[in-house]
Order: sequence, then C-alpha cells, then structure tokens
Amino acid sequence: MKSRYVSCVALATCTLSAFGQVIPIGNPGFESPAITNCNFRGFVAATDVWAIDLGGNVGMWRPSTCWDLSAPQGAQVAYSNGGIGMQTLSTKALASTVYTLSAFIGTRNHPCCNPTGASLELWAGPTKIGSLDLNASQVPPRGTWQRKTLVVTSPVGLTPNQNLIIRFKSLGTQQDFDDFSLVMGDSSCPADINGDGQVDDSDFVLFVAAYNILLCTDPAMPAGCPSDLNGDGFVDDEDFTAFVVGYNALLCP
Repeated sequence: MKSRYVSCVALATCTLSAFGQVIPIGNPGFESPAITNCNFRGFVAATDVWAIDLGGNVGMWRPSTCWDLSAPQGAQVAYSNGGIGMQTLSTKALASTVYTLSAFIGTRNHPCCNPTGASLELWAGPTKIGSLDLNASQVPPRGTWQRKTLVVTSPVGLTPNQNLIIRFKSLGTQQDFDDFSLVMGDSSCPADINGDGQVDDSDFVLFVAAYNILLCTDPAMPAGCPSDLNGDGFVDDEDFTAFVVGYNALLCP
C-alpha cells in the first residue's frame, strides 16, 4: 500500500535517477561559441561540436530582437534551409534498446519561410535507427516552437561499437532547432522519475522539487528535465495531471 505525502520535506537531499539514462550531447542548445546578436553562420565542427553533414545551408544563429522568432532556450538556436546538421556522440549504440530523441522545432513568422517540414534522425554509425519526419502541417505554426520527440528501438542485430549520431534538417525552407536531448532506456513510464518500476511517493518528492523550479532551462533543474512529462519545456500543472495518472496506477506497464 502506498501512502500520499501531505507535504514534501528535505527536498535538498533528493537525488535524481531518471527513468532512463541521459546520454550527453555536446552543445545541445547551440549556445557556444557566442555569436553576435542578429547574426548567423554555418556550423564549424571544431568549435560548435555540430557539423554539416550534407549541403551548406545549416548552422547556428542568434535571433535577439532583430528577428521574428525568439530562442525557446538560451539565446542561440540552429537553422536548416535544407542542409543536414549532425553530431557524432561519444556513446556507443546498443542493440534492442529504446532511445528517445527530442528537440524544439520552430517556424519563423516571415514570408521567406513557409512551413515545409522537418526531420529528426538517430543513427548508429551507418545504420539509421529511426526518424521523425514532419510535414508542413505538423511543424509548429509561424512564430512558435514545439518540442517534438522520436521514440525508437534499435534493431536486435545492430552492429556493435557504433557511435550514436544525431541528424536534423528542414525539408525545404527554413526550420529552426534548439535544446536537443537523448535518453536511453524505457520511456513507457515517464512518471517513474527515479526508475524503480513504480510511481510512488519517492517520485512525488522529485516531481514537486522540479515543479517548484518550473523552467527546464533553470540551472537548478535536474539534467534532462525528466519531470517535464509532456516535453514542453516546463514542469507545470499539465505535467502534474500526467503524473497523477501514473501515481494512481502505481506499477509501470
């Protein structure tokens, strides 16, 4: 029988073990190196960690107040005008493993950039594990961002010792990208924040701590922002509603 907390105490002593393993991504929000306001440039792999995989029209930019789209996280974002951006991670891919790749995707509110679609891809060396392909009606409306998520299971016979690779692109005119994250492990029970197979009071303590912080971009928020159950960049009432569903069920599927 699980009990319910009336209040949470000693939150500072809580430690996080997410429902999956957070895989490190270099420069996930495109904040380094800082470029001047209102400017953009193609990726330089030596400094940006991200690289141009195909086509030259992909890189990073700093919209500031000069453009029609603000960054959802930090000050800088990535853009693609059809070119493919990529990063080869230091983590090796595992066979028969669930991976959850997510990022903010944005659409400029400008005549230059009619929404045409975008793609997020996860690879293991030369093998594509999976992709999320969004058409023009599925990308965010003009002037807005939405977090989009790809959940995929790597094949049983995956060649071992292959590095994971993230790729992203626009399918036509400009789409923008920010705040990439990648988690390895079961994502079927996101309210199980501490990864012990059930949603109980220990998860509630962790959730409340994140709820009080609110913003996933706050430095105080645990890495990966696992309490952001709907992936919108905040830990708020919508996430609490989703958490209660898992809490009432107790056991993960």
